[in-house]
Amino acid sequence: MSTDTTLEVSDEARCRAALPTDRVGRNYFKLFGASTISNLGDGIGIIAYPWLASAVTRHPLLIALVGLV
Repeated sequence: MSTDTTLEVSDEARCRAALPTDRVGRNYFKLFGASTISNLGDGIGIIAYPWLASAVTRHPLLIALVGLV
């Protein structure tokens, strides 16, 4: 009985050793793409909101307040 268990463990270990460990999965690329798009959108918003405020008003204090928020 212990011989069967040893064979099962060695087969399982061999299968695990055959799997590539240096590749990342599909979920990682989905997460990476979503994070990249989100960061790009945040960066565009940081520029766009003060720019929009400067188009609406020429008061420097109001434009600065929009940049702080």
